[in-house]
Amino acid sequence: GLGELPAQGMYTMLERAADPMPELDRKVRAGRKSMSSTVSKREFIKEGPLCKAIKAQNWDLAESLVSKETVLEKDHEERLPLHLACEFGASPELVLLLLENNEAAREELESGVWDSAERGEKAKVGALVQPPFKRDSMSRMPLHYAAAAGASEDVLTLLLDFEYPEGQYPTSIRESFYGMTPTELAVKKGHPETAKFIEANKQPGR
Repeated sequence: GLGELPAQGMYTMLERAADPMPELDRKVRAGRKSMSSTVSKREFIKEGPLCKAIKAQNWDLAESLVSKETVLEKDHEERLPLHLACEFGASPELVLLLLENNEAAREELESGVWDSAERGEKAKVGALVQPPFKRDSMSRMPLHYAAAAGASEDVLTLLLDFEYPEGQYPTSIRESFYGMTPTELAVKKGHPETAKFIEANKQPGR
């Protein structure tokens, strides 16, 4: 009856006292988390201008910035400019420019052209530039990004030719991302035509 109401009211007050302003607390914690991640990225990841230009889809600037040094830039997920170009829909011309400079960078890394002061840091990037193992921190290759984005056939052809010469496409060894090859990722992301094109063009003698 009526006698229960004060007790119920008191219980509700106790609950509120035990969990003061939970919504505000959540917002404060979320804010703290986003603030700390922003600070850590700013402090520890020096994202280069080429990565920034590609993310901003400023293609003219991006093309002007490409060199065998800048293609080794990485963003906070260790994505190379080539990964980003495939994700953000760059033209085949820019993708080719990046691939060619990746090859030039790889050759110089292998021949020891970089001076000794730079070489330790550059060598860490070396594995990422080796075809077909151009990988970000989650083992995704540029072709994964292109497949997921439904890239043009010209871009896909360039990636297959540069990354997987002689048909070294990830099938039996399944050099893949979360168990998915680029073809499987294209299907998952709703690009069946992209998947068909990769399958048809990945073999030698095409």
